[in-house]
Formats: sequence, C-alpha cells, structure tokens
Amino acid sequence: KPISLHPSARVDRSQPVPLSYSQQRMWFLWQMEP
Repeated sequence: KPISLHPSARVDRSQPVPLSYSQQRMWFLWQMEP
C-alpha cells in the first residue's frame, strides 16, 4: 500500500511561533536552574 505524504503548512514568521507544551516545560525548568 503506497504512503502519501502531505506537505507541511507554512507558518507566518512575522509573529513568534508559540511553543509546544513540552517546550514550555523545558523553558520553565531551565529558568529554575541556578
């Protein structure tokens, strides 16, 4: 069965791209390091 690949959608880069939940968690933990 052939696999069809869908192109990823373009993102408007004029605004900051929101972080995923995991990225937000990592950012928070990095802020807590002394």
